[in-house]
Amino acid sequence: MLGATVAACDEDKHNYTGSGGTATGTGGTSGTGATSGSSDAAAGGDAGNDGGKAGSSSSANGGSGEGATGEASGGAIGGGAGGVIGGAGAAAQAGAGGDAGAPSAAACPPPDPLPTTTASVPAPDLYWTFDDADLNANEVQDRGAGQHDGTIVAGVTTGVSGIVGESFEFDGATGSVTAPATALKSSPISISVWVHFAGHVTTGGMFMNLGNGSAAWSGLGMEVRTTDQVMFATEGGNMAREIAVFGCLEFGRWVHYLGVFDGSTTTLYRDGVDVYSKPVDYTTIPFGSLPLVLGHHSLFVNRYFAGRLDEFAIWSQALTAQEVVAVYRAGATGNALIDL
Repeated sequence: MLGATVAACDEDKHNYTGSGGTATGTGGTSGTGATSGSSDAAAGGDAGNDGGKAGSSSSANGGSGEGATGEASGGAIGGGAGGVIGGAGAAAQAGAGGDAGAPSAAACPPPDPLPTTTASVPAPDLYWTFDDADLNANEVQDRGAGQHDGTIVAGVTTGVSGIVGESFEFDGATGSVTAPATALKSSPISISVWVHFAGHVTTGGMFMNLGNGSAAWSGLGMEVRTTDQVMFATEGGNMAREIAVFGCLEFGRWVHYLGVFDGSTTTLYRDGVDVYSKPVDYTTIPFGSLPLVLGHHSLFVNRYFAGRLDEFAIWSQALTAQEVVAVYRAGATGNALIDL
């Protein structure tokens, strides 16, 4: 793989603890996080926002307070109330409570050698190559089976060098690509994307989310954190059932992330390796009415993403570990997922 500047992140597989710090949450008008941001069982067990305990998530998803208005309409990918994204309620929108509940920082391990597999890449239901050949003005042609063409809304530079051919660069302020993609709101589901960052992330941003909106705590998404981590989160209908898993972010090279929800577990793979998985107590993800959105948070239209994306794909199935390796190998060796 290409050389990279290593980011700060603990990727000790399946063994993360929350960083917590002193985030108290600023939910709604009053900006309270369960008054003191401490021990509320639904908002992070006995750890709360106690910096001394580092926000470790006891039995729920993170160390922040509930966020006074966030619980009703927020969610990890729905506004940052309590839970993993951290303390801000719906009115604050941007997750002002910080990264309570995120993994603690340490050295990010080097990438594993390119793994081998005998599996082939399953035909994706959506496949955006982001190549110039697959653009028609602002229309992004879908090479997948479902023909879910996307639309560039604003803030995207095309024709930028990618992992395979060209990529899209999002400006972090207005960048957005959308598609109705109703048929893709499925369980199980797998999401794959290559991501490139030039350096440390000063403002977190969602680079994809699907099915936020009308239903509370709905949908799924991938987000880059200011702690130099990537998060994949699935929602289960309420704050306590939100599941988020994390992987290291590296700079100056293309990194592959693939999230899988199989009806019992939410898993994030980085460069073909399972780096973090957590069991869930729901078999289907409740999806809201909002579409597939790349580049920002779909529900609150904020948390804009700054960086490059390439080779974005969705499968309405849970890819096996060997199939994940096949997807990774395709991009890492400069090949498209399917014959174009």
